[in-house]
Amino acid sequence: MTEGLNENHRNEIAEEYQGGEVHLLETTIADDDGETELNNNSEGSVTTDDGDWSISHDSGVETTELENTEAFNFGEPGDITINQIIVQSTVDGDKMLRENDPEGDTDLDSDDEYEIPAADLTYTLGGE
Repeated sequence: MTEGLNENHRNEIAEEYQGGEVHLLETTIADDDGETELNNNSEGSVTTDDGDWSISHDSGVETTELENTEAFNFGEPGDITINQIIVQSTVDGDKMLRENDPEGDTDLDSDDEYEIPAADLTYTLGGE
């Protein structure tokens, strides 16, 4: 998505997700037909604030990272297996960053609470 962009352009892209909505998905979605399918598949969501994310740059490998600085608590999303974590752009709802196969306890029972701790959700833009 961002390969070949300079730091300023990667930063602009990362800023689109400041304050974005984070979704938990049990069904993997794709954006190959122009429709994201996100609204019908979100098992839980949290709206974040601008200050809930940090943006950092590594010019040596030409990457920009977007990382959560606050914990995101989804309450009890239900009896699900989380296959993707999505952050939806605040600028264009059809743009998203996907975390496929998230690490940690992603098989939840109906009474399990789910929280993403601070610094556990990182998206890298650029590089290879």
